[in-house]
Amino acid sequence: MHVSTAKRTVAALAVAGASAGLIFAAGAPASANSVGATTTTYQQSCLGKLTTFPYTEQAEVVTASLKADHLTLAAAPGDNTWKIQPGVATTPPATTYFGYTFSGIEQVRVVYRYDPATFKAGSAAIVSGSGSTSAGSFTLSDTGSQLVLTGSGSIGTSTSYQVPAVSFTTKSPNLDVKLDTQGAAGTYGNFANNGFRFQSKATGPLGGTVSVPTSCIPADSPTSALNAGAGQLHP
Repeated sequence: MHVSTAKRTVAALAVAGASAGLIFAAGAPASANSVGATTTTYQQSCLGKLTTFPYTEQAEVVTASLKADHLTLAAAPGDNTWKIQPGVATTPPATTYFGYTFSGIEQVRVVYRYDPATFKAGSAAIVSGSGSTSAGSFTLSDTGSQLVLTGSGSIGTSTSYQVPAVSFTTKSPNLDVKLDTQGAAGTYGNFANNGFRFQSKATGPLGGTVSVPTSCIPADSPTSALNAGAGQLHP
């Protein structure tokens, strides 16, 4: 299910930390401009890169998906309400490579891009109770063109977790909120901008902890064009 492109050092643990569990069940597609949920399933290419010695990196390609739910329908410019959410993921066990043992992930961040021309300002909110307690607490910020969902907790090994859903309102019956892949956000390995990113943790042989920045883009391979995960999430 994955393709390795570098030595399995600490960075190998990084990608395994959150990417390997991102396999979600696909829901039945909704028809165009209708109330209902659609799940878009796609391949995502991830890179974990250790920014300190030994400066190694690890690439993985895994299956992922995002669910978009059209809750209320209205012709433009009426209010259309929506909800989007990644599926359940499970972190791997505390595997050890070269003396470093994977210990979990933290700082999970999902960034959605929207069209300010149709998005109803101030409408976005985290859906109460939609995220699992194992994922910790999340905050939501609105930049004027992005919804940034940021986790503050740590997620341990062999742990299933659910990132919370985000609800919002648009003035269009066509969903124009998607995983952010615009510009630098769509560039492979661009940790500062990719729409899905996190830190993976590993404990070293002397007891110290290292964090490995890891991020993913919706692409079938590191050199492929962006795929359906970068497109419209509801037909």
